Amino acid sequence: MHRSVEEEVDQFIADISLYSGKNAAILLEDREDMAFWERIVREFAPQVKPVFPFSSKSGKDALRKYVSHASKMVLICVDSDNDAYRQSQNSKWLHPRRPFVYQTYTHSRENHFIHPGNLQQDCKDLLQTEYDFHQDFSEISTAFHEWLVFWLFFTDENRAWLSECITNFNQEVSWGKLNEIVQSCFEESGFYQLKTLEEVRNISVFFREKILTHKGQVELLISDNGFDYLLDELEAFKQSCPIESHDALWFIQGHCAFEDVILPYFSKVIQLISTDLAEKASTMEEHNHWQKRSKTNSYRDILSISYRNCFSTSQQCRFFDQIRGDIENDFRKT
Repeated sequence: MHRSVEEEVDQFIADISLYSGKNAAILLEDREDMAFWERIVREFAPQVKPVFPFSSKSGKDALRKYVSHASKMVLICVDSDNDAYRQSQNSKWLHPRRPFVYQTYTHSRENHFIHPGNLQQDCKDLLQTEYDFHQDFSEISTAFHEWLVFWLFFTDENRAWLSECITNFNQEVSWGKLNEIVQSCFEESGFYQLKTLEEVRNISVFFREKILTHKGQVELLISDNGFDYLLDELEAFKQSCPIESHDALWFIQGHCAFEDVILPYFSKVIQLISTDLAEKASTMEEHNHWQKRSKTNSYRDILSISYRNCFSTSQQCRFFDQIRGDIENDFRKT
């Protein structure tokens, strides 16, 4: 028997009583989001003791129907997906924000894995040495800004008809295409064989040049198909886009920004610093320790649970501060 939305919400609330000490249900897009939002709520609303109901219909689109029923007992938490900066099917129910509905403000939770403060602290934990990732983050972000603006503009639902007019156009501005560009930059630069940190930092130049080249090719495709006026609209959109160039990595698709860009970058930095430490080691035992570290290929598991510096008083993340403000404001009124 098909249940109404009201009946589903009543069931969420009724099920809370089945768990000792719980007092709220948090509706999420995916089970993998649980650790992130549970930590958020624990930090910003410690009085909330949540359960996480899921159904086969979980997903951002499926949560829309519950918005009018959001309350201190039924919270809705989603990835932003940059819906504030383009027209999408979820824009209207997320903006302006409704009480007890929360979003990441960055593209998704994965973007917080690459908070430069997290990277810096993880590097220190691994190598007992300092490396400031803030400048690297800013330079790589700037290299990706053109793509981000391009994607925001052409994935706006007001321009959805373009996919019918230009063959494979959506593919040309997809995150999958960006991943192809990133991988080609790593390969063509010989990134994995580089020997110095200065050489590694130059990858941002490869990113920017390759993205600009691809952008030019797509613009030519647009022009050849008779849509020159869109290029003027694109330029106007770029000028009005509120996302700063040095912030672009926060708004690039989380999986792409984390796994395709920063994870290999972080791993390479750790490898080079480890190699340098091994060469400077005063004992064979110390040398072997750092040499082993330099040969580790991936630090994905370490980075994928690192939110700590986003919460710390010394390196707070302003996007977390926005979530904190939303949560504290809602519960202050109840």
